[in-house]
Amino acid sequence: MRAVLTLLLLTVATACQAQVSTTTGLTASTTTPSYGASVTFTATVTGSRPTGTVTFVGNNNPANVLGTCTLSNGSCTFALNTLLPGAQSVVAKYGRDSGKMASNSSAVNLTVSGSIPLASTTTTLSASPTSGPYGTTVTFIAGLTPTPNWGPPPASTVTAVGSMTFYNGATAIGTAPFLPAVGSGISTSLFGLTTGAYNPTPSVNYRTGRSWNYQRNISWKDINTSNGVYDWTNLDAWVAKYAGEDLIYTIGKTPQWASLYSSSPSGCSPPSSLTYWDKYLTAIATRYPQIKYWEIWNEPNDYHGWCGATTGSNGPIPTLATMSQHANSIIKAINPSAVILSPPCDSWYPGGAENGATWMTTFLAEGGVFDIFAFHGYTRSSGMAEDEVPIVASIRSVMAAASISRPIWDTEAGWYTGAQPVLPTARQPGFLAKMYIIQQSLGVARFLWYQYSDAPQWGQMWNSSTGENANVTAYNAVYNWLTGATLSGLCTLNIDSVETCNYTRPRGYSAQAVWETNSTRSTYTYSYPPGMTQYIDVTGAVHSLSGGTVTIGDAPILLENGNIPAYSATLSTTALPVGTHSVTATYGGDTYDAPSTSSPAMVTMTRPRTRTQ
Repeated sequence: MRAVLTLLLLTVATACQAQVSTTTGLTASTTTPSYGASVTFTATVTGSRPTGTVTFVGNNNPANVLGTCTLSNGSCTFALNTLLPGAQSVVAKYGRDSGKMASNSSAVNLTVSGSIPLASTTTTLSASPTSGPYGTTVTFIAGLTPTPNWGPPPASTVTAVGSMTFYNGATAIGTAPFLPAVGSGISTSLFGLTTGAYNPTPSVNYRTGRSWNYQRNISWKDINTSNGVYDWTNLDAWVAKYAGEDLIYTIGKTPQWASLYSSSPSGCSPPSSLTYWDKYLTAIATRYPQIKYWEIWNEPNDYHGWCGATTGSNGPIPTLATMSQHANSIIKAINPSAVILSPPCDSWYPGGAENGATWMTTFLAEGGVFDIFAFHGYTRSSGMAEDEVPIVASIRSVMAAASISRPIWDTEAGWYTGAQPVLPTARQPGFLAKMYIIQQSLGVARFLWYQYSDAPQWGQMWNSSTGENANVTAYNAVYNWLTGATLSGLCTLNIDSVETCNYTRPRGYSAQAVWETNSTRSTYTYSYPPGMTQYIDVTGAVHSLSGGTVTIGDAPILLENGNIPAYSATLSTTALPVGTHSVTATYGGDTYDAPSTSSPAMVTMTRPRTRTQ
């Protein structure tokens, strides 16, 4: 035994000796750059000729990967000109090679001066009619023209982002999203986004926001600190910031004091008494009548979200079915216009204890109730948005078996698959665009991208060091392609071949989204339909067509026979009182575009004539 122990100790000692420690240092060419100026970071790694790569991370956040460089003779450099104004810190992380240990540098602290130059915008407003008797419907049409700002990236887009607010004097009379000036078609409500109360305002068009763990401390366990005691501070902030958007609040994470299983501090346990659940529902629904959509729990088919008494076991489905019944009754008694979303399952593929179809089939059989069939459309294969086809087919099969019909919403998905590495940056914009195109074509009424910030593997569009990335541009591009258009028939979605979706708009406009599914960024020659004169890519750039063919790849392009009609925001009202009114339209601006207000449109309402006998 002693000989064996000695041999074991020698083996461990030899293994330890084989790993050479390293030290990583970091310097910057300047620590006080102005916004848009280039900063060169130099990493130096010592310790027996280290090789491999160094990763630069911003603000001590692993999510904020700024870039990498490859060591040569123990050092390498990385240049960056996109650091946001304000205090920033950068750390160099050496990831080791076969014989060297990993090491991190001390933080280099920088102060970036200046501010992001905002692109100017011009708002115009027209009214029709400009006079009439009280009760006449007056339609206001506001137009927005952003001036592109091609300064330090990210450059502003030239799309109309967000919504317009209309004022009668100093009183707001309504808001309206930007849509094509003519026609109807695909609604802006298709587009949703998970973002937080503590981020800047996203410069993207989205109509629906969802809560959950991306916002700070707004789950049940964070708010309901003890029986009958509530801290609404953070949820108040979230609701206030996104006033005017459709809000989905996901009810989940049981407080520890109310948990049935005391060994599950993460909040995945069922409550020990449904009385606690009922009291919380009553309190939150009463406080927030502006929240219309209520989602019951998050990914309960995963034991991390809904757990049993034994570590690694799934929670009881009948309990959650009963909780959905209580939520439906209590919330709607307080707010009759409230809408209940089903527990959103992920993993909609055959096999495995966490299969979404199996879980939802049981939930329905146990009496689970909801108005919207919610799901999480994470794909099986990285970058393969086409996986949504079998996912939605499985959902429709579950509903058909239960003899129900409900609208289908994907309330969370990005490119995360549970596997690493993260989807390559070059493929991310194309994947995002395809997710909206494909899901809309399959009848998914709303899709909420996950998410605006946080770790890159979750669909990142922004980080605290460098701001927004190319995925914001792709989001706005596909918003422009789809909203107001009408899908013509079914898309051709055959994996490993050319995929197409055809659209029309009034005034003879036609378009076709097209791509060739692949994961290698290969390109192919495609013969485009007759009459197409140009195409738009996911950066929003417009290209002329000629010769009958165009090069396509995994990122979709939109072939067109002309320009999409100009975008505007329209508000119709019958509520103007008798008198002359000065109505203006105001665009509130976003991260990169400045606010602007129109010149007033004058409208006069007269008293209706009274009949004389």
